Amino acid sequence: MTTMRQAATLLAMSVTERQDALMKRLRAGCPESGVSWLEEVARTALSERSTKRLLDAFPATARRLGTGLLATTTTCEPEGTSNFTADVGGRAVLLLVAAVIDPENLKTVTEAAYDIGDTREKIAVVRSLGLLPDNTQLLPLALDAGRTNDANLFAALATDNPYACQRYPEPDLNKLVMKAAFVGIPIDRIIGLEQRCNQDLARMGMEYIDQQQSADRDFPPELWLAIGPHPPAGAVARMIGYLNHSVEAHRLGAARGLGMTADGRARAFLQERSAVEESPEVRAEVLRSLEALSATG
Repeated sequence: MTTMRQAATLLAMSVTERQDALMKRLRAGCPESGVSWLEEVARTALSERSTKRLLDAFPATARRLGTGLLATTTTCEPEGTSNFTADVGGRAVLLLVAAVIDPENLKTVTEAAYDIGDTREKIAVVRSLGLLPDNTQLLPLALDAGRTNDANLFAALATDNPYACQRYPEPDLNKLVMKAAFVGIPIDRIIGLEQRCNQDLARMGMEYIDQQQSADRDFPPELWLAIGPHPPAGAVARMIGYLNHSVEAHRLGAARGLGMTADGRARAFLQERSAVEESPEVRAEVLRSLEALSATG
């Protein structure tokens, strides 16, 4: 989960600082010729005050920079960029340059890059949304990505991306979380979910779990993260029951959910689980949840 400190760090970074942070990673992980090309495109666009030049460069970015995962650095990274690939990083730089050249028309430029782009270009735009200034105006674009049937494009919005939890209205965010559960997108990679959990989402999550169990089908164990902060009646008891599940992932999910409940009834069961749990990962999560419950009194 994203910490408040990480979110505050992103807000404190200027557009130029975000651009510089990405360029540092691109220089470290991409062909020198490709980085030189990107720098020249940015310089020329800035000198000409031309966002069209940036849009024209958008399709060539993957060929010039590659599509490999960018290594992280020891310096401050903008939130949501840890899993950027080279083409995503390069295209994010182009959009950040557009924000410097013509901030009033950034919405038009960003939508144009999304509308005319192929899937990888659309993914880059969506992954970049959280980096862009005044990005509330880009909500219609993000809502469109949330409705897509393209699993990769949807994942670009839903996971490792702060935008949805920053800007989505509550009903739309709840639908996004539940769609992630339906299609198998890892809910624990929705940045900022803990701060946006709500009673309707918890209810929807429990209804989905009930439906899956009634049909003798599995459900994503991390769905308890969407339920724990506002557990409906019976949800805590269900999570306690899953602490003894034969599948490690279900024990892990239940332990994580219980740590978010602020329900003291769970302590004794978590303590019992910690004494017998053989998985180091699950036991560590059980202990973290015990600590979290102790902190809530």
